[in-house]
Amino acid sequence: MSRAGEARAYRSPAVGRAFAVLSELSTEPSGLTLSELAGRTGLPASSLLTILGSLREAEAVRLSSRKRYSLGVGMLRLGQAYSDGNELVESFRGEGLRIARQFDETVHLGVLTGTDVVYIARFSSSRPPPSVTALGRRVAAHASAVGKAVLAWRPDVAALYPPGGGLQVFTSTTRRTVSELVGDLDEVRRLGYSESDAECIEALQCVSAAIFDHTGAVVGAIGISVPAPRMSAALRHGLRRSVVCSAAVLSRTLGATRLPDCYEAVTA
Repeated sequence: MSRAGEARAYRSPAVGRAFAVLSELSTEPSGLTLSELAGRTGLPASSLLTILGSLREAEAVRLSSRKRYSLGVGMLRLGQAYSDGNELVESFRGEGLRIARQFDETVHLGVLTGTDVVYIARFSSSRPPPSVTALGRRVAAHASAVGKAVLAWRPDVAALYPPGGGLQVFTSTTRRTVSELVGDLDEVRRLGYSESDAECIEALQCVSAAIFDHTGAVVGAIGISVPAPRMSAALRHGLRRSVVCSAAVLSRTLGATRLPDCYEAVTA
């Protein structure tokens, strides 16, 4: 039995429903009412009350005096445990902080989950506007520099994005077809870095490079986001070199012994 088949055979619908509730709450820092949760999850209120009762007991969810449910301190403990036990995140802390201080722009670490990127670590700029790359946030990989940096080195892109298909559009610069995305990925493999020109969020540009582990597999990407008004040709050049240098450092920390030749061309 395949790993996916085994997962389906042993899955628990109750756990799936509980996770769906947590996922919805993660999108609303101010919390959701019972009726709002029912509308979002499609679950009846009676079932939700049972799920929420168990989650509250585990401190994964809390109920405010205004009868709004939100994530509890138990989720913070779980998130911190994930961060502390993740070698990629641990490696990023030093290198990410170095680049954030160098440019005073937001630096983030992302991993691929299906066709989305999830941000798992970040250092924010001290300058406005506030960072939009919230930890745990999911972003369509085809519309982000971090996503394209990872996808460029994945062997299963054709399975994730069947040829001839369309892509979700977020802004006027979002890639609309798989063929356009494939063209971008070819360019990433040629240059060593990826870029997003307001493809996910208006007026936000990003440069990113992939990180590899000891097996040579891509495991994530480091990226730098800059508001469009602050971007210049000189800054863009510096960002390209810095993210590739940092990606190379992080890759070697994870045991990578060989990196793409294009990395050397950028950092030379």
